[in-house]
Amino acid sequence: MINPSSSSRARAPLQSISREYYTSEPKLPWVHGLFVWVSIFALVKPDSLVYIGLGWLDSVAVLFDTALLVGLLLFVLLSPTKLHAPILVLLLFWILVAISTAFGSAEFDQYLKMAGPSIAMCLLFEIYLQRYPRFFLKSVVIVLLVLYSINLLTIIVYFPEGMYDTANVSGDNYFMGFDNGMIINLLPLCGFVSCIAYSNRGKLRGRLFWFTLTITVVSLVYVQAITGIVQIIIFLVLLFWSSHDYGPRILKPILLIILFFLIALGLTVFRVQHLFAGALEDVGKDVTLTGRDGLWDAALSLVAERPWVGHGVSSQAIVGTNDHFYAHPHSLLLDTLVKGGIVLLAVFILLLITFVIEFYRQRNVNVRSIVLVCLFAMLIGETVTSYQFKPLFWALFVLIGYADSFSWTGVKLSKNPALGTS
Repeated sequence: MINPSSSSRARAPLQSISREYYTSEPKLPWVHGLFVWVSIFALVKPDSLVYIGLGWLDSVAVLFDTALLVGLLLFVLLSPTKLHAPILVLLLFWILVAISTAFGSAEFDQYLKMAGPSIAMCLLFEIYLQRYPRFFLKSVVIVLLVLYSINLLTIIVYFPEGMYDTANVSGDNYFMGFDNGMIINLLPLCGFVSCIAYSNRGKLRGRLFWFTLTITVVSLVYVQAITGIVQIIIFLVLLFWSSHDYGPRILKPILLIILFFLIALGLTVFRVQHLFAGALEDVGKDVTLTGRDGLWDAALSLVAERPWVGHGVSSQAIVGTNDHFYAHPHSLLLDTLVKGGIVLLAVFILLLITFVIEFYRQRNVNVRSIVLVCLFAMLIGETVTSYQFKPLFWALFVLIGYADSFSWTGVKLSKNPALGTS
């Protein structure tokens, strides 16, 4: 049992913390706001802008990402910034991936493209959420809304071929990436806006919330991103469910995490999708889930070769249909095993455990539930894919530790400040 007296400031009863703690802004808000906007864009932007004559912007963003990561690491070392358990486990996660890559694929350029933005994003969230939580999250929302509003315009103009040269880029790609990949940023954006809505109004209302939801749904439906549509439906159902009095009492993080593993194992190992062949055909999917069966078989063979430490990050790790090489097996569970083996999977499970612990340490029932359902919807999508560049996915593990920072006057608090039980 956790000792209530040892709880940090962020875990103290909300009534004892001044309102200014949650609403304060930095001394130079425009400078900080601009820094956040540029940082978020550089960390989440796709790397295919070169195909529309913006290769220089790709190069500048890479240099900025590198300088940002180094600067954030130095800031953490030289300033009184406390790193909570999830980000420490995340750092361990990426260190282990680096070791596996060194003794496996040796493709450190691919490793840095994955790990660098993810670590930088988590450090950025940790630093700003400790100091200016509302200001920071609103700044993140603003820049993401601008980027994905532009992205929707490119979808309308260039659908279905996409805006890039298809000889160089496969699939239909737009300003902020390819069709199914949009969800990796749109879903966290919906979660961030929901946190702000509760922070301001205590309910899921407001023009910002509905505008964000409209941008998300229209973008996903327009490009027919089936996986993304399923994820946003799951998110919305659980989100509105959690807004009722009984919702937070039923939504338990451990149960949702177990459900994720059951679905992932059912699809990739036991292939339960074959039981629903007719339903899959009705939505335009074949029983192999667009050739994923072959990718999963190839991934399981790689795991059998090096079950404990994996093969590290590789741009051509998996051989799929027609001898086409893939960087990942379209499954987060198998991707983790391929990259780092059982050891890395154990660390990922430890990361999920730290999420659960931080969840119950937060007393703001509604906001912590928003972050939970957002993470769960992301995990469900990762049962049939494994996006390599998803910094905002990892940032959710940091955000959960600051749910209490998004309080409002009538916030529902759990009765036990230590255990978070209702």
